[in-house]
Amino acid sequence: MPQNASNLKPTFIIMMQGRLGNLMFDYALLLSMRSKYPEHEGFLYRDKDAPGKTGYFYELENIFNIPASDFASEELMTHIKSLPPSLIQYVWEKDFACRPSISLDGFLVTICIGYWQTETSFDNVKPKVRKAFSFNSNLLNGPTRQLAEKLKLQKAIALHVRRGDYLDSSHADMFINICTVDYYREALIMIRNHAGNNLPLYCFSDDPDWVKSNLHLENCVVVDWNHGDDSWQDMYLMSLCRHNIIANSTFSWWGAWLNGSRDKIVIAPYRCFNTMLTPEIHPDEWITIYPKGYVKNDFVSSLEKNKISIEQNGLFYGKMGVVVFLFHYAFIRQDGFYENIAINLISEIFSQVNLQTSIDYANGLSGIGNAIEYLYQNDFISGDINEILCDFDLLFDDILAQEHNGVDWESNLLGLVRYYRFRLSGKYIDPKNERTKKNKLNLFYLLNLLKNKRLASLLNNEDIISELYELSFLKLYPLQVNKLLGYYLFFSEYAGDALMQKAAKINQERYSAIKLGETPGLMGMAGKELMRLSPESKVSWIKLL
Repeated sequence: MPQNASNLKPTFIIMMQGRLGNLMFDYALLLSMRSKYPEHEGFLYRDKDAPGKTGYFYELENIFNIPASDFASEELMTHIKSLPPSLIQYVWEKDFACRPSISLDGFLVTICIGYWQTETSFDNVKPKVRKAFSFNSNLLNGPTRQLAEKLKLQKAIALHVRRGDYLDSSHADMFINICTVDYYREALIMIRNHAGNNLPLYCFSDDPDWVKSNLHLENCVVVDWNHGDDSWQDMYLMSLCRHNIIANSTFSWWGAWLNGSRDKIVIAPYRCFNTMLTPEIHPDEWITIYPKGYVKNDFVSSLEKNKISIEQNGLFYGKMGVVVFLFHYAFIRQDGFYENIAINLISEIFSQVNLQTSIDYANGLSGIGNAIEYLYQNDFISGDINEILCDFDLLFDDILAQEHNGVDWESNLLGLVRYYRFRLSGKYIDPKNERTKKNKLNLFYLLNLLKNKRLASLLNNEDIISELYELSFLKLYPLQVNKLLGYYLFFSEYAGDALMQKAAKINQERYSAIKLGETPGLMGMAGKELMRLSPESKVSWIKLL
């Protein structure tokens, strides 16, 4: 491509950064943008004065024979630097978790600065990328050539361990303790369970002695002869294996991505950095697991990537159920990222609450309010709970002040009773607080409604008995609660003891029903994930059912 500095065409420049794996992402982005913007000229640029590992800038040419015409000349860059700033836009990838969209409209020159470490940055040109990153077998050393021929005939597993510069004090906080011994052991078990126990295993590492001393892998060949200018040959060998266990490293990422096996299994660390989550880095079909061997599940991955559309706000079938799950998940994983997702969902829910919102428990305001109170009582959220739930309390005050005109009590009464039971059972309750006093009065009013024989005939006796039974432990209005218990037990078709037993099992029956749910909330996917986490969750979320 011509680089005519005196008559510049619309141009984009991708600044080169990092080592071979990073540079390959740069070049993949170049191919992608050239395809999207054929009217533009595009180049890589290696700024030799930039801080970092500029010694690797020539690896693309040396290993993959990338033509010199794909690199911006110093003459072109000098001309670009002389242009008015209004003609130039800089697109920064601020961090790996925040990927900007790249639009070239309105500028003569666009300069892209980042790592672009995701398949999505070159989705439109994947065949071109594979072709560009074809390894030249004529450059292989003897041992690599010999092993390559062997791997072409085997169904082998490649396992990559990166240590080296990750142990430096400048990198340790970001990279260390992600690909742990547990991670590698669990990943290997997983592949062998799916693909067979007798597959040959090859380990690639910049610290082979550590691998031999710590991983204790049986029947493993440690490939330890590719160093310096020959290091890239490990990537080539990894791409020839049938399955890959990769490190938090772009080097082994490319080894796995260039693996052309249709039935390959790729296992990767669920996160590549300690300081941020980067859900887009790994292709969807790769399996990601935690440092201690937990398998990363589709539900969490989908939440991270905003692939689940949650239309409803409620506890059983919508966003509030997901919020409860995410707070538990964040606690167990000690990862604030998930807590932030939950907080954002709460903000969405609160922004949509109004007088037209249903007040039923399963998918309305009383269930949402209960979940907020539950999160507060179990120290997932902090602050003034009366302030947090102020809008809910005032709305319910207004509903009860209307003398139940127009309210569907059959659907909503027990949800409100449960709401006030939760509100009045907290460990931080101040009996002298005006809100507490008002909540007690509202509960008293609702208990009086339960005396209504016509209404009682419409309600589920087991639900009522279950709620009254829980209320009896609060010792609020004990005389009234006991009378109501006797009333509903007397009019039930079941004997008293039998009804009490059925009432006691209501939560357990709802718990069992979760397995059948397909919605995002507590009676669906969020509930299933919480079941999977129990008893790790430490607190009993089942009481919300």
